[in-house]
Amino acid sequence: MTQRISVTLPDGLSARLDAVKGAFNVSGVCQEALEREVSRQELMAQEGGELAVTIKRLRAEKRKYDECYEDVGYQEGYRDAQRLSYDELVELVDAHTVAKSEPSLDPWSPDIVYNLNLWAERLEQNVKDQEREDPRFSRDAFVYGWLQGVMALWDEVKDKI
Repeated sequence: MTQRISVTLPDGLSARLDAVKGAFNVSGVCQEALEREVSRQELMAQEGGELAVTIKRLRAEKRKYDECYEDVGYQEGYRDAQRLSYDELVELVDAHTVAKSEPSLDPWSPDIVYNLNLWAERLEQNVKDQEREDPRFSRDAFVYGWLQGVMALWDEVKDKI
């Protein structure tokens, strides 16, 4: 037994279909497309429990890369801080301090760095280059580590300058 359904088409597609519908079986094309999509949806529903396990595993694997890039960022941030101007260091420290005093902000958020002139002038291209080189590169993890490296150097020198 077959079941009839209605399919709604936008006016433009309906007009285009009217011009060519004699060349193929419209019902057959719709049946094939629906069969494919229903099979995909059934598979996703069937694998739903396994998907949660897969997501958990992939997150753990991704976290290893994030930690690696946090470490790389920390090292580069510490080295970069040695070359930053006093004004650039103070701008970073001020942004970090403001975020620490505001309960709704994360003082270690990469957004702190993204919003500074320093990002556009010095760091953005370096990060883009790394993203092109390694699709696993995590911009936020790198910048998070970078900010920690800069602040570590600042903590070492602030009382000596």
